[in-house]
Amino acid sequence: MRRFLHAPSLIAILLAAPSLAAATIVEPAPGYRVVDQLTGSGGTAEVWPAAMAVVDGSLVAFENRVGLQRFDLTSGSLEEDWGEPGDGYAYWSASFVTPEPDGSAYWVGFTTPRNADDRIYRVAWTPDEGVKWVHKATLRGNFDLEFDSRQTENELYAYVSANPSAAGISSPPDNRIYRANAKNASSEGKVSFDAIVDVLGYSAGLAVDARGDLYYGTWFSAAESNRMYRFTANEIAAAAASGQPIVPSDAANRLFDLQVGALDTEVDDAGRIVFASAGNESWDGLVGLADADPGGFSPVAATWSCYDRLAALAVSGDLSGASGRVFVAEYFQPGVAEISPLPPGDANGDGLVDKADASILAAHWLQGAGAAWGDGDFNRDGAVDDLDLAILAANWQPGPGGTSVPEPSVAVLLAGVLAALWRGRMGVGGTVRDCDFLTTG
Repeated sequence: MRRFLHAPSLIAILLAAPSLAAATIVEPAPGYRVVDQLTGSGGTAEVWPAAMAVVDGSLVAFENRVGLQRFDLTSGSLEEDWGEPGDGYAYWSASFVTPEPDGSAYWVGFTTPRNADDRIYRVAWTPDEGVKWVHKATLRGNFDLEFDSRQTENELYAYVSANPSAAGISSPPDNRIYRANAKNASSEGKVSFDAIVDVLGYSAGLAVDARGDLYYGTWFSAAESNRMYRFTANEIAAAAASGQPIVPSDAANRLFDLQVGALDTEVDDAGRIVFASAGNESWDGLVGLADADPGGFSPVAATWSCYDRLAALAVSGDLSGASGRVFVAEYFQPGVAEISPLPPGDANGDGLVDKADASILAAHWLQGAGAAWGDGDFNRDGAVDDLDLAILAANWQPGPGGTSVPEPSVAVLLAGVLAALWRGRMGVGGTVRDCDFLTTG
């Protein structure tokens, strides 16, 4: 069943989320915080990523007319510079940056005007040759490349999303997902990609999890329905053996609906789906999170306006824990937004669980009408109650100088919260943004 959350209600929840003043790229959803990185402020580098990946705590990004570079996300400094293709190739924009599973090389895709010469390169460094760009394939309308990490002695499969007729030329656009064995890609020879899924629509990003299942969010025009699909490793193997590409079906492959087409899709270390919708003139850009099972998704962040456009997405770690991070870039401003989960119990988003958060929970005790994280609903069940109080108490972590257990005044406050079990409170309002989005499931 398709379930809609009314747009103004969801936007009101988003506006209730804690936010850091420095965040200008995206606005966090309840339970998350955002810090803008590599914007050029505070002595950091200024980066305008056309495509990017996160590797071992560093951002590897390709900036058009600048090249492929690696930045330290802690210091904001440039670590390595691999430049651009050295064969006189006149690209228009980079489409993806993807590391090989062992980290030995990066694959970078490019598009050109009217998609006349869209290429895929492998970039590696050796002591003898230094940085070397090798042209591995020409694939029109290429948008994203991901590896199946379950490599064997003779197999390392790479999947590419590409529109062979090129966006805007065919009607309807006919995006496909291709597969190639890139195991011996260090040689000078080309890699041959074969169609494995006929998804149609415009080119969009894809993801492959640890089981070899493939995830893809479609990108059709606003008048058509968009889906998040899953294609299992067994389906893919059968399609490769038969030579017949998979044709998606709602019954076999649909996980949930998307109001706006997906720009890119990733999976975190726990196999959760993270996707970004770029946005359009009617809907905000959105970063969403979902389990890899049929159902809906929850928002992670949204653009500040429907006139903003998300440009790139990268994910690292497990988003259910402190290590999880989502990185997004936007077309019209430099830098990347680093989105991370708040500690359980941190209602005001300051990174601590202390008296201030207990006060917020007390003020919203027994609220049951659209309660959000910023109200004290830490288990996201729509209510502020004893379950949330237990989460706050279990994660009590005040800053320097604080105690590891609630101080007496806070203990009194929490006791008052328990007494309020018999008094319930209701209701908190919100405002509506200049454009909306909604969740589906």
